[in-house]
Amino acid sequence: MRSSASQAVKAPSVLLNGVTHPIPTTFRHQTAKHEYEVVGYVLSGRAELEIEGQTVRLEPGDSWVVPAGAEHTYRILEKFTAVEATAPPAEVHGREQS
Repeated sequence: MRSSASQAVKAPSVLLNGVTHPIPTTFRHQTAKHEYEVVGYVLSGRAELEIEGQTVRLEPGDSWVVPAGAEHTYRILEKFTAVEATAPPAEVHGREQS
């Protein structure tokens, strides 16, 4: 599936290696822009991903891609747990959190 920084994309449903993130309800992430690609898979809950002006609703079993350089934010609609992975991997640029 092709993607550009101006296109929101739901990726095929595949489980990715990464970190699980339990996020409380009503959380809204500040708008961000990264030099790396982020892919994720929803384990439970619901959220909205806004990327370059498009909104995609995410539910259990959905996965997503945020291309490098794409401005994005997300809003949690109900308790949300997801797996995320980055490319290149976080340890390459010292982005790992302890």
